Amino acid sequence: MLSEGLVSILATDAHNTKSRPPLLAEAHDLACTRVGSEEAGHLVRTRPALILQNEPPESAPQISVQFPVDSREPGFWRRLFGASAQ
Repeated sequence: MLSEGLVSILATDAHNTKSRPPLLAEAHDLACTRVGSEEAGHLVRTRPALILQNEPPESAPQISVQFPVDSREPGFWRRLFGASAQ
């Protein structure tokens, strides 16, 4: 889903930092390899901050995938949900 541009934010629901620490840094690093460092920053910092500031969704940066899937064939998630390839 990340590689297909279908993810807006990366977050964690960790409630206990001792037994279940949030490993968001690892998620950010993985996102960098899939969508590039700029989009990874938007996923873990920019868009979540805008949500906390109660900003409207249209104020967030558009999703930008650095390594898009082959545009001739929609990926699994786009086929599943019926979205067209970008």
